[in-house]
Amino acid sequence: DSMGNGVKSRITLDPAPTRRRGGGGDDDLEYAVANPSDVWSNVDGSSCTLRLLRPHEHDDSVHSLLSLLESEFGCMVGSNAYLTPRGSQGFAPHYDDVDVFILQLEGYKRWKVYAPFNKRETLPRESSRDYTEKEIEDAEETSEAMTCVLGPGDVLYLPRGWVHQAETVARPAYMPRLPGVKDDHSLHLTVSAMQNWCWADYLEILMPGALDAAVGSDKTTALREGLPRNFLEYMGTMNQVAEEGGGGADLPDGLKSDEGPDGHGDDDGEAAAAAAAEARSRRRTRRRQREFRDEAKK
Repeated sequence: DSMGNGVKSRITLDPAPTRRRGGGGDDDLEYAVANPSDVWSNVDGSSCTLRLLRPHEHDDSVHSLLSLLESEFGCMVGSNAYLTPRGSQGFAPHYDDVDVFILQLEGYKRWKVYAPFNKRETLPRESSRDYTEKEIEDAEETSEAMTCVLGPGDVLYLPRGWVHQAETVARPAYMPRLPGVKDDHSLHLTVSAMQNWCWADYLEILMPGALDAAVGSDKTTALREGLPRNFLEYMGTMNQVAEEGGGGADLPDGLKSDEGPDGHGDDDGEAAAAAAAEARSRRRTRRRQREFRDEAKK
């Protein structure tokens, strides 16, 4: 309830980086140096979560872990660390655009995880906005959900697109008391993988290069030739005819036309002359399609 209105939301206290005069790259960014007293006053006094970006740049063991995982997964792997006081929640419910591994280091954290709410949000390419409490309550009634508490040494895998939220809690009674482990805070390492690493990302990089190579080829001029006359009248799925031996027979059901072989539905009241004209138009369209396919094969 960071806004005081009963709705969980996140507020980032990080000062925005400034760019050195004349600089243009990320190396020219200047980040503010955090004052320790300010940091701990927000953590202890305001129950804020402390987030450390890219801890692998400061710790060789984390760097070695990510290097090993990159070799195993075959993609880029990153990390962040989060320190959250007991009774506090660092982020509102959301999903990420990466596969995430939660490595609990200190304290205890209760996670609530929800399956993607719909097909469109399954395997997303961008992270979500923050969800409201009402949206989460509705999701709990319809979506598969899981609740678990992580203790030191536990690992939780969150697939891309799975909604989650977490709160630091006291040690559950069913978990053994570990020597030297306190439960006044939670410290976990988030390891992320597979960002911008799906088939769509690959094809967005591959296809423009392949098209440029094909267009600039000195072996064929096919892609540099002008478009066929009135090609929109007989090309594309909207003009495919689902008939025996026709190109439309292999179309997905959702793209097939409900019309019969002669291009008409079941309206028996249509005039015979109109039906004959439409049939001639269909035959002409199919002829153009065959001619275009034959030409494309040359």
